[in-house]
Amino acid sequence: MTQTHFRDHVNYLRYDRQRYEGHTHINSTNQRVGLSDTTVNIRLRTSKAIFNQLQRY
Repeated sequence: MTQTHFRDHVNYLRYDRQRYEGHTHINSTNQRVGLSDTTVNIRLRTSKAIFNQLQRY
């Protein structure tokens, strides 16, 4: 994994990922594109924790 992989993933989450994708009770007109900065940061923090744990082994 390189820095470019993470940047591409962040750009996908911020600009291409559809919010509430697959949710059964929210129709497609309310499913905007792009996740919030907070959601992206939470996902990155989780990924960082996983990689740090893997690095210990």
